[in-house]
Amino acid sequence: MTSALNSFYDLRVSPYSYDFLTFLTLAEGCRIRRGLDQLNIFLIKGNRQNNLGRIDEDSTFFSNVILPSLSLLPSINNFHFMEPKDISENDTPYEYTYPFGYSAASPTHGYIGTERIISHLLLEKRAKFVVPENIEKLAKEYLSQFSGKVISIGAREITRDDKNQERALHLPTWKRTIPALMDRGYTPLIIRDTSKAFSQKRLFDDVPECPEASLHLHFRLAIYENVSHNFTKNNGPAELLYFSNSVSTTFYTTDENTPSLCNKFLTLNHGMLKGCARPFTTVKSNFIWGRETSKNIVMTIENSTDHKYTDKLNTFISKEQVMLYLKISAGLLRNRLEFSPILEEDIKLAEFLSKAPQIYGLPIKEDIFQFLKAAEGNKIPSGKVANLISKCSL
Repeated sequence: MTSALNSFYDLRVSPYSYDFLTFLTLAEGCRIRRGLDQLNIFLIKGNRQNNLGRIDEDSTFFSNVILPSLSLLPSINNFHFMEPKDISENDTPYEYTYPFGYSAASPTHGYIGTERIISHLLLEKRAKFVVPENIEKLAKEYLSQFSGKVISIGAREITRDDKNQERALHLPTWKRTIPALMDRGYTPLIIRDTSKAFSQKRLFDDVPECPEASLHLHFRLAIYENVSHNFTKNNGPAELLYFSNSVSTTFYTTDENTPSLCNKFLTLNHGMLKGCARPFTTVKSNFIWGRETSKNIVMTIENSTDHKYTDKLNTFISKEQVMLYLKISAGLLRNRLEFSPILEEDIKLAEFLSKAPQIYGLPIKEDIFQFLKAAEGNKIPSGKVANLISKCSL
């Protein structure tokens, strides 16, 4: 019998943006974790008022990102675009629903990705985007016109959520560095923003640009996977790099004027400390914090290794980061127990967290069950922690 995870991307609380790619990889990870066969995607109509005070409806993202991305995961069985009132209120079991605790009356978002911290700790199987075969062939034919090894350079040219222009390419640096890359036998290929795909003015003289990749999500991913290396800043399309057979370097910058890019948000939601990688990314994805420089661009290329087909995860940079991962994971487990039945994944997480201090040699005095019991009768129903303990192998 075929089983499916019903996954809801509700536009009343979620943006029209590349965040939909993150949602898909999280839903796919949940499907794999629960041993289900397929994904059913429900896109719920609406316009959220986000914390920047603007309405997020955007037809370009809908047609150029959201819809085409649905064919990048083979597990997606069907797709529904519907009004909130049309969602069936038949109490779909919790274990067949993503995001956690979703309902039509009280929608929750599922695109932030905090649960990737748990996936990283438990070494879960990762989601992976898959390029359609016909697009793969076209991308290889396209790239065959260039000599030497091709590297892609992704340009973020919109100014939204980038007050200090840290997420945009630092053009003077790249102008100085591109000749050095070409001297080493590399052919740079620029992928621009969709709005600039057919701009009459190139970013750099005599450097090829690929408007097809700017306009076609599948083709962009195929280019990513078939070039030697990809350079990007932290932006939406980078999600394709992190969950595919692509080798990349992200120049990671923070911005205290943008809620989702400030250090507090990254620390609390992604367990990220300066110098670390994003959670649940592999060694195919290299992260350099700060603005790009000629030195670190060239050094990255010279030290690059073909990791395309490895699933080895990026490592922790310190015990402080491990402690942060464990703290966030404990909070997520507490939240799950607050409003859901105990699932097998909760048991597995509780068992791991109980052993983690010994595994990592950490000075944690309060064990996970003491932490959960402190919330019993307030957030967690009475007796639930004892029930969880009885199910664990300790």
